[in-house]
Amino acid sequence: MTEPGNPGEPDAAPPKSILRVLIVSDSPVVRAGLSSMLASSTLPVVAVEESDGLAGRDYFDAVVLSAEADEPSAADGILSAAELAEGMVLLTRNPPDDLPVLLSAAPGGWALLSPDTGPHELAAAVLAVSSGLVALSPGFAKTLRPEPDEPAASPLESGPLTPRELEVLALISAGLANKSIARALGISEHTVKFHISSIYTRLNVANRAEAVSVAARLGLITL
Repeated sequence: MTEPGNPGEPDAAPPKSILRVLIVSDSPVVRAGLSSMLASSTLPVVAVEESDGLAGRDYFDAVVLSAEADEPSAADGILSAAELAEGMVLLTRNPPDDLPVLLSAAPGGWALLSPDTGPHELAAAVLAVSSGLVALSPGFAKTLRPEPDEPAASPLESGPLTPRELEVLALISAGLANKSIARALGISEHTVKFHISSIYTRLNVANRAEAVSVAARLGLITL
């Protein structure tokens, strides 16, 4: 009998890790199409559609979100999806100006692709974001690349703060930590971090002290 590990006997190939992917879309046809595309790829993928009811009680390696990002509800959808998976693949034709801020809510990597993306590109993007990388379709790479020597943005140049952001800002000025802010507003700490990141971007600041100072100067809060 040949003993395991004897010279000349090839070792068994290690099993491939299974990537668990959540498919999110308002359209069941789109969900089915994306699931089929991933199933046809060479990646070891298990795709779960949002309608299966697992989104609220499971966590995934990646989420594939099909949405028109210029719709009013898109920001909420991106934020909610980011809490369900390590990485995010967003399929959209018209990314909003604050899309990098929204996608930064994903704890891992993120990808921005056209809805016309093929199965190989989609599978590659899923693999990339699950590994903490960023992937962009060529057209989006040019759109999101900053212009050289572009002057620094002025406060609120990217748009006014939302009512929720103003609430978070007021609690920041009161000295509350993220956990206390989350408890006061009935939201998760992850969502608080997202709102703070958005506040920093809109006010063109880098920390809480600067945010409070600029907000007071603009009359957004009273110290």
